[in-house]
Amino acid sequence: MKTCKFCKEKVVKLANAHVLPRAYFEYSRRKAKMTKTQSMKLITNTKDQFPIGKVRIGWYDSDLVCAECENRFAPYDNYSPRLLLQNEDHHRQIIVNGDLKGWEIAQFDYEKLKLFVISVLWRAGASQLPQFGKINLSQEELERARQNILNNDSGGDNNFSFIIARFPDDIGQSFMADPHPEYDTDMFAGLNAYRFYIGAGYIVYIKVGTKLFPEPGRSFVVSKETPLRILTRDNFLQSKEADSMRKVMEDADKTLTEIKGVGGKKKQ
Repeated sequence: MKTCKFCKEKVVKLANAHVLPRAYFEYSRRKAKMTKTQSMKLITNTKDQFPIGKVRIGWYDSDLVCAECENRFAPYDNYSPRLLLQNEDHHRQIIVNGDLKGWEIAQFDYEKLKLFVISVLWRAGASQLPQFGKINLSQEELERARQNILNNDSGGDNNFSFIIARFPDDIGQSFMADPHPEYDTDMFAGLNAYRFYIGAGYIVYIKVGTKLFPEPGRSFVVSKETPLRILTRDNFLQSKEADSMRKVMEDADKTLTEIKGVGGKKKQ
């Protein structure tokens, strides 16, 4: 018997549960012009993890939740890509002095979107998969998120508040990376927050603690009182992520070379 981490019940078999919805991976694969037989390779800057493995249709965890609890996430997981991907042609562009600064969605279901974000945070925090190894939630934080999902209640504006951004270019929208603590010292100074790359170029910054976002970040927090505003990130090749990815790729190549040895021979 195994124990579901969400309902705590003993079950014969746990579900092969997705942590991020498949739709975001499929979108990124299309942007990368990948064939059905090709797989994304997840490479991380986590020490001794080069690479973690191949990813074709998403990140799944077979040691997380039972099938019934997996279905709890379905309303949020179905709504999020419908809002952010299927209707993206109707997102109003925010242009300032000729530059794209973001997108605006006039009407959206705040509770469903926020519970999607909370459910992703809980799943990553409860998972033991190496790509979520940097998401270190306390037991109180995990339980708070679990109760939000159980009660279908996002818990108020300052509970797990979040900001959404997106890369505008094809390269950025085909990019995936493991989530990690947010180190930006301007917008997130003194906050306990995480950065999630959920696919299709979307980045979600989730504040875990109770401290309020400082300005100017507070103005960008998703709220039920305003339209949904999605910030634009720099084109991927000009972003900090591109520099980090180059370093990760160089380290990965170096590590794999050391393992195999020069000329494909085993290192003695």
